[in-house]
Amino acid sequence: MTNHSCSPNGTGRPRASVPPSGPTGLRVAVVAAVCAVVAAVCTAAAHAQPAAPVLEVLSPDGARYLSGRERLAVRLTPAGTTARVEFFVDGQRVCLRERLPFECDWDAGAGGDARVVRILATLADGRRLIRRVHTPARAGFTFRSAVDVVLIPTIVTDRRGRYVTDLMEDRFEIREDGVRQSLSYFSPPADGGLELVVALDISGSMRDAMPALKRGVSTLIGTLDADDVVTLIAFNDRVFELAARETDRARLLALVAGLETSGYTSLYDAIGRSLALLGREPQRRAVLMFTDGDDRSSFSSLQAVERRVEESDAPLYVITLGRRSEVRAVRDVSRRLAAVSGGQVFSVDRLDRLERALATFAGDLRNQYLLGFTPAPAAGVAAEFRRLDVDVRGGNFRVRAREGYRPAR
Repeated sequence: MTNHSCSPNGTGRPRASVPPSGPTGLRVAVVAAVCAVVAAVCTAAAHAQPAAPVLEVLSPDGARYLSGRERLAVRLTPAGTTARVEFFVDGQRVCLRERLPFECDWDAGAGGDARVVRILATLADGRRLIRRVHTPARAGFTFRSAVDVVLIPTIVTDRRGRYVTDLMEDRFEIREDGVRQSLSYFSPPADGGLELVVALDISGSMRDAMPALKRGVSTLIGTLDADDVVTLIAFNDRVFELAARETDRARLLALVAGLETSGYTSLYDAIGRSLALLGREPQRRAVLMFTDGDDRSSFSSLQAVERRVEESDAPLYVITLGRRSEVRAVRDVSRRLAAVSGGQVFSVDRLDRLERALATFAGDLRNQYLLGFTPAPAAGVAAEFRRLDVDVRGGNFRVRAREGYRPAR
C-alpha cells in the first residue's frame, strides 16, 4: 500500500520519492506538493518576529506652510502599540498624548514662518522613535529661530564617561552671565541629520600622514546617515572648497582620494571659512579640522578667528597629527578655540590611533543634545562676550557645552 503521510524523514522535510505513474502516482504528487507548502508555512511561522514599531507622520506633510489652527497627528503601527507621544514645534513642546488618538491641535498663528515639527514617541520598553517634518515658509518669510535663539550643543556623560542620552528638557538649566534662562529649544540625541564641515591640511609636511588620513576620513564618511551633509575643504597656502553640503558619498570619497600635498599651512583662514559655510537653521553641526603644524600663511589673525568661533554655535574639533613636541603650539591654540565652542582637541602622535580619535568624535555628534534660549535684548555693547553655564539637575553628570558666545555683529 502506498504511504501518503507528510511525516518528516529525519531532515524536517517531506519524503522525497518518485511517485508511481497513473492515478495513484498523481495523488501521491498532489499530497507531496501540499506537504511541501505546509512545511514552508510552518517554517516561516517559526522564524517570524514581531513587527518593529513604526511611527508615521500623518500631519503636517511638509508640502505647505502652516498657519492658523493646525492638526498634528501621527500613527503608530502595529495597532495597539503603547507610547508616550510628544509634539514639538521649533524645539518647543506643544502637546503630549499618552493614548489614542496620537494627535492634537496647535495654533500656528498668522505668520507663515518655516517650521520644524518633531514628534518623539517613547515606547513602553524605553525605545524612542523620532520623526521630523520641515514645513516651508510663506513667500516673503524666512525661518527666524536661528537668529532669535542661542543654540548650545551639549554632551552629557556619567562619571564613567558613558553618554547619557535619555534626559528630558526639564532636567537642563542654562545660565547666561549667572542669570538663569528659560529653555526655548530642545532637541535630544539622534534627532535629525548632521551638518559637518571637514577641513584637511594638505600642506607639504602632511605627505607622510596623508594615506592614513585619507583612510580615516573615508571611514568616517562611510558611517554617516543618508540625511547627513558634508562640506569638504582642503587647505595649504590657500583654502579650497571641494564640496558644499554634499550627500553623495561616492563623490566625497573620490575627492578625498584625489588630494595631494604641497605648500604651507593657513589654519586660521581654514577655520574661518569652515564656520562661514555652515547653515543657520537649528541643526546638529560641527567643524572637524586636521593639521600637523602651526599657521604660517593665513591672512586672518588668531584674534579674528577666535571671535568667529565665539559667534558660531558649531563645536570645533581639531585633530593634530605628529609628535607632541612638533605640534605643541598649534595644539595649545586649538584647545583654546575648541574649549569655548564645546568641542575637543585630539593629539594623534601615532597614525594607528587616528581611528580612535575619529570614533570619539563621531560618538560626540551622535549623542549631542541641542539646547537653546532666547536672550534678552543687549544692553551696552552688543558684541561683548557672554558666559554660559549648562547644568543637569538630579544626577551626578559631566556636562560639556559652549563656554560662552559673542552675539554676531
